[in-house]
Amino acid sequence: MAHPTLVRTLIDEGRRVVQLLRADGLDIAVALWLKTQEDDDWHLYLAAPVIDQVGYHATYLRIASILKQHRVSEIDLTDIRLIQVGSQLAQAVVDQQAKWGEPLDATIQATWLGSTTVEEAFIYAPFEPAAQST
Repeated sequence: MAHPTLVRTLIDEGRRVVQLLRADGLDIAVALWLKTQEDDDWHLYLAAPVIDQVGYHATYLRIASILKQHRVSEIDLTDIRLIQVGSQLAQAVVDQQAKWGEPLDATIQATWLGSTTVEEAFIYAPFEPAAQST
């Protein structure tokens, strides 16, 4: 689905997706909605350690199964961009969150996160590690 505008419904549904993934044992280290200067649409970026263990394809398949199982309708697999926990983008988000000093959701505009040019981003507050990460 194309999302040229980020609305509260998408923010809430993104949080729900992260909660569903975490409930299924998929650790999500970083989650943010991001609109780059190169892209016309918003995408939900997720950094997960499991990518390094099983790869992108298997991780996308697992996410697709969870989205289908829980009948998530506002967000589909084409909206999600997986990134490695060690990527410049994920590390830049973690660094930015550390500067804020307290866990909070935040919106940032017209900046860089790692090597990514950000038009606008909504960054979810940090999550505690999932109980079972696979």
